[in-house]
Amino acid sequence: MISDFRREKRIPAKHLPRELNEFFVTPFKGPTARVKAVDASYGGFGFTTTEETKNLQEGSHVTLYPYGVSQYIKGRVIFKRKIGKETRVGVQLIPSQGYETYLKNLKEIHDTDK
Repeated sequence: MISDFRREKRIPAKHLPRELNEFFVTPFKGPTARVKAVDASYGGFGFTTTEETKNLQEGSHVTLYPYGVSQYIKGRVIFKRKIGKETRVGVQLIPSQGYETYLKNLKEIHDTDK
């Protein structure tokens, strides 16, 4: 399943709307971290952070807040890799409060690429 997820078309951070470039993520247990987007797809989101990530373990659940607390997006960490001083994290998204807004933003990007 994860291999199919990684085959989705990824949109690099430089093409994402401003609100998806830098925002906060809260692990199921642990402090909120500021993250920066790497890429996004309909089913997943990749980001980096320089903050503490011991609570962002593979399989753990996180909440992403690109649109604020009223339109959060739930996800599950599918990979985590330390790269220098940053940690790269991949999240498989779970339909939740802000997921429709997220999909709408990505669809607009895909439509302009055609």
